[in-house]
Amino acid sequence: MPKLPVFLICFSLFLSGCVPIPTSRTYLAPNPDDGILTTSQGCGYQRTGKDALSRETDDYYLKIKPSDDGTHSYVGIYIQTESDGIEFDPNKVKILGDGIAMTTSKVTVDKRPPRKGSEYISFFINIFYPEDFDTLNSLEVKLGDAMTLNGAPVKQAPLRFNRATVSDVFLASINC
Repeated sequence: MPKLPVFLICFSLFLSGCVPIPTSRTYLAPNPDDGILTTSQGCGYQRTGKDALSRETDDYYLKIKPSDDGTHSYVGIYIQTESDGIEFDPNKVKILGDGIAMTTSKVTVDKRPPRKGSEYISFFINIFYPEDFDTLNSLEVKLGDAMTLNGAPVKQAPLRFNRATVSDVFLASINC
C-alpha cells in the first residue's frame, strides 16, 4: 500500500480523536433471553458494547449492568419513569454469583426529580459487593419485590449474565 493513503488514514483518525485498539474482552455478558441488549456507554468496545440488559413498559424503563472497575464490584440499576408511583428498595434485590447468594457491602441510591424540559424521574442505584466479579462465571439479578408501582410489587424475571471472552476492538476517543 502506498505511504500517502496510509498516512491520510492515520492522520484522519488522529484528527477525529479516535484510536481503534484490537483487544479481547472478558466480561459478564448479558443473556439476550432476559431483556434487550443495551449499551452502557457511548464509546469503547465495539462487538461487546451492548453489555447491559434493559426492559421497558408503559410505566418505566429499567437497565441493569454488573461492573467491576478493579476496585469495586457492583450492580448498577437505572430506572426512568414518568410516574411518581414507582419506588425501589435495593435491600430487596438478591444477587447470585455462581448460584450462591452474595452479601451487599454498600448501597447508593440517587432519585432525581424531573429536570426542566423533562417529565422523567430517574433512579441511579449501585449495589456494591466485597466479592470480585472477575472471578465469577455467572451472575443473576433477582429484583423480587424491590420495585413497586402505586404500592403493588412489579414482578420481574431474573436478569442473567455469563462470563465470556470475546475478540473485540476498543475505540478510544477524546470525544467521549
